Amino acid sequence: MLERYNQFWGPCNCIVVDREKNCAMIEKSACRIGVRWSKDGFGFITAMTAEHPDMNAYLNDRRQASIKVRNLKPGSCDEIYWQKQDSRRRLMNELLDEARKNPTLETMKRFIQFRDPERGNVCGNGERYAPECPESEYTVRTVIWLLKEGRALWWAKKGDIPSFENPMPQVRFENVLLWD
Repeated sequence: MLERYNQFWGPCNCIVVDREKNCAMIEKSACRIGVRWSKDGFGFITAMTAEHPDMNAYLNDRRQASIKVRNLKPGSCDEIYWQKQDSRRRLMNELLDEARKNPTLETMKRFIQFRDPERGNVCGNGERYAPECPESEYTVRTVIWLLKEGRALWWAKKGDIPSFENPMPQVRFENVLLWD
């Protein structure tokens, strides 16, 4: 349904998982959609980059068109930003491979809040990628849904406190069907 009617909803990346742990990773622009299927129940999606080959090619084409139309020079802030986001996607693939070895709640938390001066960041906090460039985005909210337990853990940016340093009260869901 999402592929057939992809023109009727805007850009959105999301993961859809069923009770058998089939995982569809959906990368969506305003006019295109790429769906990746996990082979083992593990998956991720993220903003400003694309893992699906067709979406990645489309994204790169649109980036180059944007640079040309705006007459940006090589090494522009936009180009640096896009390179960082593509590096972030590659980092997330590495972290997912590491997480497969020890798939725990703590592993997932480390994955989504990962920050390392050498390897890079998954969780953003307004980094400047070059002195002349503006701050990049912030990770405003992160949620881990514990479907077997009917609860969610989450973190949120508040003022100058980054999301990864600001755990929020866990949420409990009553009267829901818990997953096996």
